[in-house]
Amino acid sequence: MQGGGLKTINKYKLLDKSHAVSLTLDTLGLVSQLARISKDFYEAIHNAGVYNELKVLIQHEDPQVRAKVCNLIGNLCRHTGFFYEKLLNFGLIAAAIECCRDIDRNTRKFACFAVGNAGFHNDVLYDNLRPCVVLLVDLLKDQEEKTRANAAGALGNFVRNSNTLCKDLIKHGALK
Repeated sequence: MQGGGLKTINKYKLLDKSHAVSLTLDTLGLVSQLARISKDFYEAIHNAGVYNELKVLIQHEDPQVRAKVCNLIGNLCRHTGFFYEKLLNFGLIAAAIECCRDIDRNTRKFACFAVGNAGFHNDVLYDNLRPCVVLLVDLLKDQEEKTRANAAGALGNFVRNSNTLCKDLIKHGALK
């Protein structure tokens, strides 16, 4: 990390959509694990400058890639709000919200994790997360138990730091 190891991702374009899915998944997994382990890696991940690649990959035809990008976004928001504005500015919050509608159950599960963590540390993104309230309420009925749990956790996070989204939660039946 100290030698700029994550810059290798950009240097060799390891997250380019044209690469084999296995390389993409491994690279996303590596970055995701670093983000999950510690906020100490956040600056290096940011400096790797992979936002544009993530924006492409979150719409990848392979559902494993979409799910892995959503998991990475969730892990980027795990420890602090460091990435909130960056993810917003690159359209990754809106893309994660769209993934809550995905046909793939793992993508939906990790999308709920991502948007939930995007509302955990502060309310900076609450207005941007507003469109996913109705989606999360619907996902409380998802067939996948972990998706239901992540959706419920996300809705809880949306009232953690302010009452900005309370009316939306009531309007869309979150209390029921």
